[in-house]
Amino acid sequence: MASSTPIHTTVRAAGDAVAATDAIFVSPETAAAILGISRSAIYDLLKGPKPELDSVRHGKRRLVTRASVVRWAQARLREAGIVAELEPSVAGSEPLLMSIDRTPVKS
Repeated sequence: MASSTPIHTTVRAAGDAVAATDAIFVSPETAAAILGISRSAIYDLLKGPKPELDSVRHGKRRLVTRASVVRWAQARLREAGIVAELEPSVAGSEPLLMSIDRTPVKS
């Protein structure tokens, strides 16, 4: 039986609540909350010659692309043998939510 687990985190910007799933970029702290890992683990994923997450700098701030967070999570699920389906966003270009089928993958 498939269960649906939406990735949804609310971030505050200028006093307005914005769903992280509506944002193109998220802070490293929000990326950590979405993935359920530590902030330092996010920074480790941003380092090196081939970072595992895409990011940009805006002034002194580092911003992580939401799409790379979803891609990283999907890759980890595949490695664990869990089938993950991405649902399209409202705009139709980037994935927003993940539905996870916990049925083991048969080789």
